[in-house]
Amino acid sequence: LKIKTLAYVDCSKAPKHIRPLDNLIFQWCNLYTINDCFRPITHKFNKSQKDEFDGWKRIGANIALWEYWNMGGRYFSPLRVETCFDGIAENLRYFHKNGAINYYCEFTPDYDRQHSQNFAFLNLYVAYKLLYDISLNEEELVKDFMPGYYGPAAKPMTEFMNLVRAELKKVDMPLPAFEMRRPYCTEDFMKKVWGYIEESLGLTEHGSL
Repeated sequence: LKIKTLAYVDCSKAPKHIRPLDNLIFQWCNLYTINDCFRPITHKFNKSQKDEFDGWKRIGANIALWEYWNMGGRYFSPLRVETCFDGIAENLRYFHKNGAINYYCEFTPDYDRQHSQNFAFLNLYVAYKLLYDISLNEEELVKDFMPGYYGPAAKPMTEFMNLVRAELKKVDMPLPAFEMRRPYCTEDFMKKVWGYIEESLGLTEHGSL
């Protein structure tokens, strides 16, 4: 008999003087109000979360994951130009290497056409592929996905994606869920984004969306 329990918020830290039985599974939560999902758990901004995860490993617990990616949709208005792509692959590799036995992720990809996250379905595609084979290269998976999903608009949408990834990497402050500031969202940046979107629409056959 296996018993799974949550290690969430007030009970997210591993106990100091108790060792778990082998039939217990602790679903540790990488909490979105603390974690910076735009950087991997090994990044300096996520040290407290990495320390928590490592604490459960240190006491020999069976660890399941409850992770959050960027929370869009009804959670934030206006939506932010962002992608948590660069936190996904390294996290999955770290959790796999350190014995996590399953993975659950919560995020809001597409409530409706007015509240869709940037590149949410790319993130899902890459994560699903890595969950089947953790040795795959995420950049090669992007190259597979973009033409299959965006068709003739793959090139400008890839440039859009690369721009957002590059600008996020320059941000030298933690970006947990309720940190709304995005220093890179300047007028010039938004003009470039809009240019990529307009170009993509121009390349896309009418009625194919």
